[in-house]
Amino acid sequence: MSDELKPCPFCGGDAVFDDCDDGSGGIRCSKCGFQPLIHASWGKNKNRQQAISEWNRRPEPTKYSPCTFTVIDRETGTQADCERIAKEEWAKGLIACDIAGWALLEDGYLVLMDDCDGVAYPIDQSRFLAVFLVK
Repeated sequence: MSDELKPCPFCGGDAVFDDCDDGSGGIRCSKCGFQPLIHASWGKNKNRQQAISEWNRRPEPTKYSPCTFTVIDRETGTQADCERIAKEEWAKGLIACDIAGWALLEDGYLVLMDDCDGVAYPIDQSRFLAVFLVK
């Protein structure tokens, strides 16, 4: 298999490997720093080629402008409070930094983006729903 990596799905920057001494590692964007913590890493449960396949499975950037959307909490039926959700996820040890806001990936996957280095944190997709706002 090839070690060729597709560009970052957020900014189009070059993806690079971060190898650790213990044989584990991950893939991140050299431009914006985006690094999916689970999908594009290898080590105990996944090998490097699987991580490359996961990274390359992500959609490539498009020329379309960003969409406007809101996030609905299906438990309450109201607009989701990003700050409260981030605090809940932090309390569970799932987030390590302040959250900048929601991001909706091109494949429809909803994530929380941190404001430290552009890391995307996956959230419970069955609990939250992204609703597009049409002007």
